[in-house]
Parts: sequence; structure tokens; C-alpha cells
Amino acid sequence: MGMEEHDDLMADGSDSAERRSRGPRLFIKEMVMRNFKSYAGEQRVGPFQEDVKNEAEAYMPKELSLLKWQEKATKLAHEDTDTNMVELQANVSSLEENLKTEREKVRESNKMLKELETVHNKSCKEEFKEFERQDVKYREDLKHMKQKIKKLEDILEKDSSKAVDLEKECEDSANLIPKFEENIPKLQKLLLDEEKV
Repeated sequence: MGMEEHDDLMADGSDSAERRSRGPRLFIKEMVMRNFKSYAGEQRVGPFQEDVKNEAEAYMPKELSLLKWQEKATKLAHEDTDTNMVELQANVSSLEENLKTEREKVRESNKMLKELETVHNKSCKEEFKEFERQDVKYREDLKHMKQKIKKLEDILEKDSSKAVDLEKECEDSANLIPKFEENIPKLQKLLLDEEKV
């Protein structure tokens, strides 16, 4: 089977698996590309088989060595991760214990705060009641004082009017005194006259 026949069978696509396995295997040793993609003219590539085999044989020990090193690195990383996990678990346990302790402290603080709030509220209520009692008392006292002031103002007004009246009477009396004094000799004379009779 030549190169052209194989190409025809491949392009045709009607070749069965049985027919392909009966014939000898085809190895490409060299390839010629004409005006292929960006290559202008003719480009030759090959030989393939010997170089690939030699390259694969040289590559296999390197790959095996690489795999061994990767295995060692993975083991070391695993051991390091295990060590870190143990440390992290210890840290987590310590942090959980600290968190539990802190939560207990917060609970105690909240309890104390509620008790203090209760005591403070009770004290404030009592103080407010006392304040209200004093406020009522002072308001009543103020009301009584206003009433007293009003009474005293009324009394003052009456006394003032009496004082004015008395002053007027005094003035009138003072005016009458000279008249009465003038009448005294006349009245004495009349009295003497009546006594004689």
C-alpha cells in the first residue's frame, strides 16, 4: 500500500477498521509542505521516527526523576500541612476556650448590668416620687402664699383707704380746732351767764 492509496482511503472515509488492521503500518519519515499557511514555496520536515524515539528515551528518565522529586515534595508538603493542621487545631481549641470564657464574662456583665439597671431604675422612681410630692407641696404652698398675699393686699388696700379717711378727718379736725378755739371764750361766757341764772 503506497502513500497515495493511504491518502485516498483516509480522504474517502469508507475504509473499515478490519481493512486498516490487515495491511502494514504506515510510518511517516519525512513530510513536504507546499505553500502551507505562511510558508511560501516548499518546506521539508523530517525524519521523524528516530529522533522522536531517541528524544522519548532521553525524556523518560528525566520524567521519572521529576516524578520522584514531585513525590518527595508532595510528602514534605503533606507533613508540613499535618504539622500546621495540628498547630491550627491547637490554636482553634485555645481560641474556642477564650471565646467561651469571654462569652461567660459578657453574660456575667450583662447580668450585673441588668441588676444595676433595676436598682438604678428603682432609685430613680423613688426620687421621682419624692420630687413629685415636693412639687405638689410647693405648688400648694405657692397657692396658699398667693392667697395670703391677695388677702394682705386687700387688707392693705382697706387700711390705706382708712388711713386716707383718717388723714382727711385729721385735716378736718385740724381745721376745726381754730374755729373751736375761737368759740371757747364765747362758750365760756355763755356758761358763766347760765350759771348765774
